[in-house]
Amino acid sequence: MRIGDYRPYGPEAALECAEVIRHRASVPAVCRDFLSYESAATQKLGQFLIRFPVRASGVEGLNALAPNEASRLRFSVQNISTRALGAQSPSERVVRVRLFARQSELGDEHVALFDEQAERVPLAQGLCREISVLGATSTRPQRIASCGRSACAGARSRSARRSTRPQGAASTPR
Repeated sequence: MRIGDYRPYGPEAALECAEVIRHRASVPAVCRDFLSYESAATQKLGQFLIRFPVRASGVEGLNALAPNEASRLRFSVQNISTRALGAQSPSERVVRVRLFARQSELGDEHVALFDEQAERVPLAQGLCREISVLGATSTRPQRIASCGRSACAGARSRSARRSTRPQGAASTPR
């Protein structure tokens, strides 16, 4: 069974809700409940916490970018569960992070967001990244490049030149 992707409506506190399973006993034949069946001890045993197994930190980066300035956006993803998560983990529970602009006066003409291949990503669409394995009770830092509009053309061409070299190829000194 697979549950669909959770799409939050906006930045907010992570879901964390305390719940209690109540104990009750009755004899249906005589329509009678056992009074005081539930005690403080049984109520405590029935308490549990519903929450997402993953938490994301706040996004860190420069508060303002001038033309020709660039910044990396940093945040971390923490697995608060006792089991490994991710598509390649034993649980096969997919973990995705999505970064996008929400209710912002900035648009694609003001700020550009780039993925790992230095391809431009529209702010409204956002950047979605899957984490293959996130170990039990571990934290993984995430870094995403972002730059001001006038710096984007130069950043894109530099990234494109770098990406033409095959992975693992050594550069030769001139």
